[in-house]
Amino acid sequence: MNSDLTHKEYMESITLTKRRLVVRKKYSPYLVNKDLIRRFCKSKNLEGILFLNKLNFYMGRRVKLDKQYHFDYLLNSPVTHRDFLK
Repeated sequence: MNSDLTHKEYMESITLTKRRLVVRKKYSPYLVNKDLIRRFCKSKNLEGILFLNKLNFYMGRRVKLDKQYHFDYLLNSPVTHRDFLK
């Protein structure tokens, strides 16, 4: 079912539907962060930018977070909701 998900489907799940997906090989934390930071900069959302910087700090530490944890963390954050992105 989730084997052929695209970046767009992951972003829709994080920002619009808030539906949990099982991440596969095509999930890229880098591209997701890049897309979200672009949206936060466009809307001048300082809280969202600081949130992603904190997440990137944890992702770059010696303890590597897996992709599913990254996705779930963004999914459950109120900062990534569509009403907050405007």
